Amino acid sequence: MACLNPIDLFANYDKDRIMKLAEYYPNEFDDNKLRDLSFQLDSFIVYARMPHSKFINLKGMKDLAIVMAETKLDQTWCHIYLLVKLTLILPVATASVERAFSSMKLIKSDLRNSISEEFLNGCLVCNIERKVFATVSNDAIIDLFQTIDLQLHELNSRFDVVTSDLLLGMACLNPIDSFANYDKDRIMKLAEYYPNEFDDNKLRDLSFQLDSFIVYARMPHSKFINLKGMKDLAIVMAETKLDQTWCHIYLLVKLTLILLVATASVERAFSSMKLIKSDLRNSISEEFLNGCLVCNIKRKVFAT
Repeated sequence: MACLNPIDLFANYDKDRIMKLAEYYPNEFDDNKLRDLSFQLDSFIVYARMPHSKFINLKGMKDLAIVMAETKLDQTWCHIYLLVKLTLILPVATASVERAFSSMKLIKSDLRNSISEEFLNGCLVCNIERKVFATVSNDAIIDLFQTIDLQLHELNSRFDVVTSDLLLGMACLNPIDSFANYDKDRIMKLAEYYPNEFDDNKLRDLSFQLDSFIVYARMPHSKFINLKGMKDLAIVMAETKLDQTWCHIYLLVKLTLILLVATASVERAFSSMKLIKSDLRNSISEEFLNGCLVCNIKRKVFAT
């Protein structure tokens, strides 16, 4: 491109480099046109450097193209004129491609930021080095996925539907990262498990409160910025009197805080009952057991 620049009477002119440039456009310059271009360059440079040339004092490639078109020299040296136009288009095309790739990077970056944790967790299963796949047989891979499936099934069986709904609903109210896990449907599902506190009218009011609450909670000046958990959320709501503005949400927050304590208390109570029952069994005398054996007869014996 620089060898075609008309500044200082084509001071950087180099025929070989210009021919090399033309070879990068095989659709525009076949072998015959390349030969014609070579002949045209010889006559063109002679004319261009004459004192009466139309190309005196040109400032760049754009001026060269304009002068050639205005003086009809684009017809005399048609192949040179075509190459000049291609060199003018090249920076624009390159910039367009670069902007396109830049846009693609922005889109990909935005997609990465918006990918859900569930999707990423699914990707982790398959994000294994190729060399590992190369050394593992298909049967081993099948066994691996079967093992993972069994583990997931076992984990899911540990929690019934109610427990899962409660845990997910509590997580959706967590204020960490500006309520990153917020899910209105799951929160409403959580509230439905408290029919004594939330009847149909209160559930409807809770739905409206959640809409305004999440908008405020994610504002830059919100009182809920940088909270570390449900306890902090309850404290801030009480201190700022927002427990009155969003009374149903505050009630639900308190219930979720109580739920953990209540669950642990019930578990400890049942654990204590098991210990008491075991201790009673161990303290039963042999005489008492012998007495029980007398009556421990099959029903069909009594029936006969």
